[in-house]
Amino acid sequence: MNYITLTDIRDNLITCEQSDVDESNAYVSGLAVRLGVNEADIPSAIPVIVKRLCVVYACYLRCLQLIGTDNLTAFETINQDIYAQKLEFFRLEVNRITNSLCATDFTGKKVAGGSVPLWRG
Repeated sequence: MNYITLTDIRDNLITCEQSDVDESNAYVSGLAVRLGVNEADIPSAIPVIVKRLCVVYACYLRCLQLIGTDNLTAFETINQDIYAQKLEFFRLEVNRITNSLCATDFTGKKVAGGSVPLWRG
């Protein structure tokens, strides 16, 4: 399933390629499967958090390719490489969203819950 396209990515520094978008869509599709989400249950208007994860993951992938190509830094100071800095931001954001993602985020449907009465003896 395509959660995003190239036009969904708007970063002033990172210019993603179609391969980044394709891999990102595949990554998020894999997460959906792992959470037991049926693709037919995902609405055509992709939920914001799912779309955000896709965009951030695509940017993360592009930064992986660009580390070391920042002409404004010396290779001895990789910590100052702008792509390395952005990679760290995107990595943290991917982890944050991925770790909190659930089936409801994909479908928008509430999962029926219940309560169990507890009695003290």
